[in-house]
Amino acid sequence: MLPIALLVGVAAVGMNCSDPSPLDVDSSTLAARRVGPSPSRLLLCIPLASDSVTAVIGPAGGVLVAGGHVLFVDSLALSSPVSITMVAPSQLVNVVRLRPEGLKFRNGVHGIGALLATNVDNCGVHQNQVLQVVNVGDSLDILSYLQAPSVTDSAVVVKYKTYLGSLWVGGLLRHFSNYAVAW
Repeated sequence: MLPIALLVGVAAVGMNCSDPSPLDVDSSTLAARRVGPSPSRLLLCIPLASDSVTAVIGPAGGVLVAGGHVLFVDSLALSSPVSITMVAPSQLVNVVRLRPEGLKFRNGVHGIGALLATNVDNCGVHQNQVLQVVNVGDSLDILSYLQAPSVTDSAVVVKYKTYLGSLWVGGLLRHFSNYAVAW
């Protein structure tokens, strides 16, 4: 429940000037793409338009939004201002590239370093499918699975309301790299 509540609030803050409505997803098209052997467990999706954003985030924390991805950096997770770039390319996997590569976070005021949330409304998600944010290499091979946020991770959840009609998947970041959603 936390990923939805937190991400909804972060998304509402970050997307207040844009149209957050999801694309109409044809699940039969997505199911057809899954036929045959798959090199990974990455969730296949209808490609969204590519998007990118660069902003400076410092000790006060902040929020960045690119495509269907929201990055929340907790207060005091960074000791000094950093120019952060978030790139969401248009492809069959909801992937996001966060730079500078390897940027690390401390636990901030709310007990997290940074949280990445990805909207998967444009993907063919089954009701009982368990999704996770994963760290991927440049060739989209899965390198590791991120810890999902939980109610005990942060009091930030209390501040945000649920954004109805959207399915979000979140993961706690300790460093910057490339991230996607796997099942």
